[in-house]
Amino acid sequence: MAFEFIGFIVLSAFLHAFYNFLMRKANGDEGFLLTMFLVATGVAAFMAVLTGGLAAIPWRQLPYVYGASFFYIQYQILVSKAYESGNISTLYPLTVLSPIFIPIWAFFFLSDWKAGILGGLTVYFSFLLFRVALKEVFVSLAVPVRQVAIVFAILLGVLFLKEKIEPRNVFGSVIIVLGIVLINAGV
Repeated sequence: MAFEFIGFIVLSAFLHAFYNFLMRKANGDEGFLLTMFLVATGVAAFMAVLTGGLAAIPWRQLPYVYGASFFYIQYQILVSKAYESGNISTLYPLTVLSPIFIPIWAFFFLSDWKAGILGGLTVYFSFLLFRVALKEVFVSLAVPVRQVAIVFAILLGVLFLKEKIEPRNVFGSVIIVLGIVLINAGV
């Protein structure tokens, strides 16, 4: 695997864990979630215009894209609610299993624009870096490497949210890192 693409995947994993950390820190603030996704969508639209990517949009598939977006919003709301009552180090590994979006009505409850903007940027770049790396790296190698995001989520929870690290977190993190080392070594 090309080193720079491993770096893209690891950075993508960190950004994914980081925006989940921001969601945990926002403590259920729907305004944060809306801001995060408005910024991510805005950056994606800007990049599509800048790079000429609008021509590549499969216009007939847009209803499916919008449907998926709706469910991604719902997923993020539920993840945010889960983070209100639990540790990121426990919940994050469970939250990376499926996507959803955020209802427009939350627009009326905006409160933390700065964190939402940072969250939106990390959402966008997390997905972008991973997609770029997938052009050069087999999915069967990239997906396991991206799971280093779980290690980042645990570290962010311990360092910034004062969550207690449990032996199972340490054990799991060691296994993930060893797996990445083995994948990188071509084993």
